[in-house]
Amino acid sequence: MIRRLFLTFLLASFSTCAQATPWSDLEPGTVLRLRDALQLAEGYCFKKGGTFALHRIDFLDSIQVEMLSLRLFPCPRSFADKKAELQIIKEKYGLEMDLQCEITLFVEMKDYYSESLFEASPR
Repeated sequence: MIRRLFLTFLLASFSTCAQATPWSDLEPGTVLRLRDALQLAEGYCFKKGGTFALHRIDFLDSIQVEMLSLRLFPCPRSFADKKAELQIIKEKYGLEMDLQCEITLFVEMKDYYSESLFEASPR
């Protein structure tokens, strides 16, 4: 019985480690992993598990949007000199990509407490 409880607790612990981090819990200076692949209109694809460094979060009060500045690393050579115009992904977020894999992600404030596209990367 104790063994079964321990195994249940252990399984629950592992499943919570891989859960998405809410947008509200993201902080600059953290490393994040993409939970699902993202396909952009220009043909670029960010792979599941891709690593991003979050270096800035701004709140645009006038339009009720959170703007996150991230960098994909390592930056694939095929992305290094490319740009992607602002587009809607996952039917609710705005994303644009600048040179050297600089990503700007826009999240409406109504989605601020929902699950993000990322999970915290293990340290």
